[in-house]
Amino acid sequence: MNNFEDIPVIRRSEPIVAHVRPPALRNIRLPLILLAVGVLCTGAVLFTVPKGRPPSSVEKSVSEKSVPEKPVRAAMTSAPGAAPASLLGHNRYREVSRADLIEVDTYRGDKPVYLHRGAAPQYRALVRVARTEGIEISAISGFRSETYQEQIYTRQLGKARTVDTATLINAPPGYSEHHTGYAIDLGDGSQPGTDTQLSFERTAAFRWLVNNAGKFGFEMSFPRNNAQKVSYEPWHWRFVGNRQSVETFYQ
Repeated sequence: MNNFEDIPVIRRSEPIVAHVRPPALRNIRLPLILLAVGVLCTGAVLFTVPKGRPPSSVEKSVSEKSVPEKPVRAAMTSAPGAAPASLLGHNRYREVSRADLIEVDTYRGDKPVYLHRGAAPQYRALVRVARTEGIEISAISGFRSETYQEQIYTRQLGKARTVDTATLINAPPGYSEHHTGYAIDLGDGSQPGTDTQLSFERTAAFRWLVNNAGKFGFEMSFPRNNAQKVSYEPWHWRFVGNRQSVETFYQ
């Protein structure tokens, strides 16, 4: 099958009448055949569209009839199977290398709390200055691996009625700021009962953080009515005091 089968065959308007070929013309039969072949070849060459030249309207119509048009598929924003950049309001974060983590505190004296080495000095300075002003800042949770976050998230799913409700409280594994090593949950050492509770906002430690945390490069991740629509967490703070941390959270 070729590309020109849909071109209609030209039909004659008058019947073809057979004639007896005169003897004198028999000798020029072969030259006439060769001439006809030459004309046909010349026509085929002229009909062919040279590369680089836009086709004429006739050539274009033939081409459009010969090759059916295919719909153009939109480009994919991510590779098949790749995790989305955000999920239910939480952004995707890469897990920090263990080599970049430093123990900065312990929660209730036995659970180590780790931060990224880029945030550790400023956190220690924050705690030290707060203490000189009579404020006890305690670290509750710093770095978390995706595996540990999965355990926390699964427990939350068991308590919540829907996935949306659970995700408002805990980020899904792979989408927690704690994976970066720059996020830390803080509490008031004099009021441990307010740890990770909304009542923390009524403590002296919280008021001090609101007024002073920015001086050390820390900000609250999820204030009221935040753009990500994550539940308000007055205890959750993140370090944004160097280029790498800013690029991490403000991509």
